[in-house]
Amino acid sequence: MNCTRVVSKGEIAKVFGAGGGTQIKLGISVSWYEKMELLKEIK
Repeated sequence: MNCTRVVSKGEIAKVFGAGGGTQIKLGISVSWYEKMELLKEIK
């Protein structure tokens, strides 16, 4: 199995006074990262 995953990130555009953070595009569904315990929801 090829475990290489493409992840892109960039700055969120400042529109209507918001933005300026970082947006991340994962290479596979979020549920996969959760199942591998690489990502979890923080409440």
